[in-house]
Amino acid sequence: MDKTVEIIRLSEAGVAQRDICAALRSSFSTVSKTLKAAREKDLKAAQLADKDSRTVRQLLFGPGERAGSYEQPDFAWMEAQLKRDGVTLTLLWDEYTRSCAASGAKGYQYTQFCELWGRWRKDRGISAARLRIQRVPGRLVEVDWAGMRAEYVDRTTGEIRRPWVFVGCLPYSQKLFAAPFNDMAQPSWIRAHVAMLRYFGGVPELVTPDNCKTGVAKPDYYDPVVNKDYARLAAHYGFAVVPARPVTPRDKGSVENTVKFVQTWVVAYLREQRFFSLGEVDQAIKARIATLNAQPLKAADVSRNDVFDEEEAPCLKPLPAHDFELAEWRRGKVGIDYCVQVDHQRYSVPYRLIGDQVDIRVTDQTIEVFHGGARIGSHARLTGRMNQASVLPEHMPDKHKMALEAWNPDRFTRWAASIGPACLQVITAILASKPHPAQSYRACLGVLGIAKSRGNAFLEQVCQQAAASSSQPSYKQIALLAKHPQPARIGDTDRPDLPGVGSGGMVRGADYYKITGSERA
Repeated sequence: MDKTVEIIRLSEAGVAQRDICAALRSSFSTVSKTLKAAREKDLKAAQLADKDSRTVRQLLFGPGERAGSYEQPDFAWMEAQLKRDGVTLTLLWDEYTRSCAASGAKGYQYTQFCELWGRWRKDRGISAARLRIQRVPGRLVEVDWAGMRAEYVDRTTGEIRRPWVFVGCLPYSQKLFAAPFNDMAQPSWIRAHVAMLRYFGGVPELVTPDNCKTGVAKPDYYDPVVNKDYARLAAHYGFAVVPARPVTPRDKGSVENTVKFVQTWVVAYLREQRFFSLGEVDQAIKARIATLNAQPLKAADVSRNDVFDEEEAPCLKPLPAHDFELAEWRRGKVGIDYCVQVDHQRYSVPYRLIGDQVDIRVTDQTIEVFHGGARIGSHARLTGRMNQASVLPEHMPDKHKMALEAWNPDRFTRWAASIGPACLQVITAILASKPHPAQSYRACLGVLGIAKSRGNAFLEQVCQQAAASSSQPSYKQIALLAKHPQPARIGDTDRPDLPGVGSGGMVRGADYYKITGSERA
């Protein structure tokens, strides 16, 4: 049904003119003029229902209607609509032109539309003088959260999640940044800034947030108190935080406009696409932001990227060597397994600190443990299944190190060498006595275990005796010599000159048998 006829039909049904405006998205002047013409010509909706648009307009307004007349926008309705999130003059003008096309009326172009809007506001005393600020390249970044949220479906639960969108803008070049986060908590706020500065490739002198708790701990018109974690971030990158004055969004007008722009041309633009993870939303937003930064600005032949690359990027300070990580401090007690527990994961410290209280610094990537102000351990943060453990060898007692160390020939030879050369010779021979070295590991353990009960010097002496009496010493030989140790042999040059002691040992000789019994007695 023609829109003009629909206006008449609704009026006949008792609908108020303002409600007709809202229902049909028509201006009040259009509705008023149409109903006035219908009353004057005594025309009803039923009489016009089967007529085309041109005929309806001729019956209502006559052929003498001036061809150059324009449909007047409903500025009061526009003022109310502009207070809603995501609604801009561009969007209202688009709806206005579509309404004019549907009713056959002639509509204003965008420039004249905006000029008439400005005049209407000025006539009502709404507009006020504004100071046009001269922007300096590389000086300022303005940041805020968008009011309109993105959307994705959790693959695991099927739940619809609605992440918040962080927005940052460089006022000089108007280069923008946006990224989604599941919440607006402190870690997300910090990660958003880190990602933004990495995207811009440099650091400005100032950052202007609003007075959210993650940025400003205590808002004040003259002396605001910056959030401690936010202040640490600023110190790491070398920028100053200058919050906007409370209830004064014009202090960060660039990002306020950018937020509306992002809500319309990023969030609303992607509303028909389906996403199944925060990462997918992030990738789609990045692609859209790249397109917007690369497209030419209105009334200009350059893009945001062109202005940024040529004029603003050289003015930014370089990024630090490492990204900032938000740290959380906790207290913990070292367990009997010489580990501290963080979020159901275990991290080792030196075993001598079992039972002591320690300080734990927790970041997204690392776990650091401090005792008495000194760092005693650092681990990569564990993720995934619970009750994993990160245990460093230097934190373990020697017995635990040996129990966990893999047995191999090199380990046995190093152990034997620490006792002495004879022990090394015996262990090497035992390892070579079997087709596969693993078959001799128990024999090696048996030999080296003697040092634990009798000492290294004793085992070395036994190995010397075994090596002297056999070219292929075995565990059984070593065990027998250890059970019945032989006295140390005395060299020939050290033997005393005793009767009956010759080079062959203790022998009686022929003279012994010449002695009579009485002489023996």
